[in-house]
This record gives sequence, C-alpha cells and structure tokens, in this order.
Amino acid sequence: MKKTPSIPKQAPKSISIKDALAGKTVANQLKSETENFYEHDDAADDKSLDEDNDENQSTFGQDELEETWQKFIKTYLNDRPRYSSLMENYLPTLKPNFIIGVEVESSLQVEMLNELKLEITQFLHSELGNRTITLDFKEVANDNTNGKLYTVEDKLKYLSQLNPSIIKLKQQLNLDFD
Repeated sequence: MKKTPSIPKQAPKSISIKDALAGKTVANQLKSETENFYEHDDAADDKSLDEDNDENQSTFGQDELEETWQKFIKTYLNDRPRYSSLMENYLPTLKPNFIIGVEVESSLQVEMLNELKLEITQFLHSELGNRTITLDFKEVANDNTNGKLYTVEDKLKYLSQLNPSIIKLKQQLNLDFD
C-alpha cells in the first residue's frame, strides 16, 4: 500500500531573519521535507503503482469535487483567510482526464493558488482516491459583467445611470478624480 504524504495543517506564522540569513527558508524546508518523504524505496513504489493503477483512477463527479474543495478550505485554510476567501470565490471545474480547472481574474490570484497547488493536489488525491488528478489555474479576461465596480470612473458611470443629475453636481462642485 502506498503511503500518502501528510499535508501540513498550519503554515509558519512568521519568517525568522536569522534562519533567512542562514539560508533556511520556508520554501527550502518544505522542499527538503517533500524530498525526504519520497526518498524511501522508489523501486517498491513504482511496482506498487503499476499494481494499483486501476485503483488510482477512481471516478468522481463535479459535486464530489466541490465538497472536497470545501473540506480542504475548512481543514487547512482556517488560519489563512486570503487563501480561504480566494478558494471559496473560485470553485473548480472538472474537465476530461481528471483535469481540474480554476479560472480567476488576475495573475496574483493564479500565483496564490500555485502556492497551494501541492497541498491541494495531495489532498484531492487522497480524498477522491485518484492519483491522476492535475490542477490547471488560468487567468481569464474580466469584462466586469459580474457587477463589481473597481474604478472611480466605473462608479460614477453607474451612479449617473441611476441619477443623471450626479453629472451636473460633479460639474457644479468642480470635482475631479484623484
């Protein structure tokens, strides 16, 4: 039976300057822990992978995926509200060949999800019983149809549609965008 890696339940709260100067970063520690985990008898693992190939591809649906996604958020992201909020706002989509796609609005959000990619993948592998799952995070063009108003110009345009006299008021008070 293949041993599944454990997912850390908490990220470090702060970075030590002393450790950073000594070359001990959080990324290096995670990398060394991952390498140590996978160092044990790779030949036996390869053999067990071939034997369990059918077992590694159990099927699941969109509903199961979304439930597992929410379980990951509740279990591992309690102390990381930005990541938790990001994952709650952008739900995954099951695509062919067990590719799980997540479409977000900015490259920063893609970077944030990529920071969690290993943890999410390992969790989905173990919870859904499928080792062939891969994650695909993409930035999609935002046409602002979701109703969110980000810029001052967008807000003024929206308010002027509700009440055209706002434009007159802006002109009378000689208001400008800063």
